[in-house]
Amino acid sequence: MTYTLPTALTVAGQEIPIRTSYQAALEIITALADPDWTPAQKAEILLTILYKQKIPSRYTEEAIKQAYWYLDGGQDFSKNKKKSPTVMDWEKDWPLIVAPINRVVGHDIRADGDLHWWTFLAAYMEIGGDCLLAQVVSIRDKKARNEKLEDYEKKWAKRNADLLTLPTRYTQQDEAIKAKFGIKTKG
Repeated sequence: MTYTLPTALTVAGQEIPIRTSYQAALEIITALADPDWTPAQKAEILLTILYKQKIPSRYTEEAIKQAYWYLDGGQDFSKNKKKSPTVMDWEKDWPLIVAPINRVVGHDIRADGDLHWWTFLAAYMEIGGDCLLAQVVSIRDKKARNEKLEDYEKKWAKRNADLLTLPTRYTQQDEAIKAKFGIKTKG
């Protein structure tokens, strides 16, 4: 059990200082979801943003493993083989995320440049009940699992289809092929 907020990660037996702000973590998560970056580029982005010093290449794998542990809030989800449907997108849903996190934390997080990622993550996990994000995620989850929506949910979903649609991320190569054939991208 970890009682403190980490400010460094152990790589090759050394404590390497990290950038702990939620903004840094969200930049990494956004980059990892970008289909235009290769796995090697994503690894470099992860290491560059998170660690405050350069990681020797022989320790890259260990540093990445530690980084994922950190981004997962100190949990090891690598053994969880069951894939859940995607029901949230950090970029698209950001406007829906801010208000409930502000409510949990007690102040506007955008004014707090030092809010630790784990504090942000804990506040995010407390989002629930009667907020717009919870409603959007609930309906997305039901749709992804082919569960029946209640009548009020169907009406709400129809009026708010733009909120419910998750973006499809295409590579630049995909975009070029679609443009060649005059196909417009939705979302």
